[in-house]
Amino acid sequence: MRRRHERGRVLAPGETRLFGSGIELDATVGRDAGQVRAERQVARRGRRGRLRAGAKPGGRAARLEPVRAARRPGRRFVTDAGGNDLLEVAANGDVSLVTTFAPLAAPAPFLRSDPVPTAVERGPDGALYVSQLTGVPFLAGSAGIYRVVPGQAPQLYAGDFKSINDFTFGEDGSIYLVEYASAPVFFGGPGRLIRVAPDGTRTLITTTLVRPTGVALGPEGELYVSQKAGLGDLGGAGEVLRIEP
Repeated sequence: MRRRHERGRVLAPGETRLFGSGIELDATVGRDAGQVRAERQVARRGRRGRLRAGAKPGGRAARLEPVRAARRPGRRFVTDAGGNDLLEVAANGDVSLVTTFAPLAAPAPFLRSDPVPTAVERGPDGALYVSQLTGVPFLAGSAGIYRVVPGQAPQLYAGDFKSINDFTFGEDGSIYLVEYASAPVFFGGPGRLIRVAPDGTRTLITTTLVRPTGVALGPEGELYVSQKAGLGDLGGAGEVLRIEP
């Protein structure tokens, strides 16, 4: 495991340092302008009822809540937390359905939970990968990352997680993901940063995050994590941390 010098000192693996503070967080680090435009386009077209027929169950555009976007040549893919689905935005702005994620089992009295898709990324194999936050009661072990190929049913790629808000791929194909909380149910406990190797091996990098919302890979393999989203509903409480994996 390599170490890196920063400002005259050595960062140990798993060490966390404050990279920036006083930030208003609404989503995640690492998004480009095109991703934001795609998300807004989905929301705008949904409000105006301009989704293509079949883009939502029954042709409806209700409860559109675009979260994240992934880019491919001439199109973008956007997760829709409100509809529990993945949408495609064509170059001309048309929006169509790629897949809908099935409800999850939950203990009584809830019985079922929404999947609530969050991040979407293109994987090393060219497929799309989508993470899930899950809905009430936010049961530990119910969240996962799904592999999605348009025209096929989503397949669970990595499961048994809690409330995944974001993830990114490393150069070796590893997944780095942030869990928003760690309590058995609901949003208690600290957030966590976890690495999932291509062979499925899991490494807990840090367990000291506070409401993490996003993770991005830096040019030298370092990780940047945004956290403290909405703390006390006060603007400017957000932070970006630099973490040595």
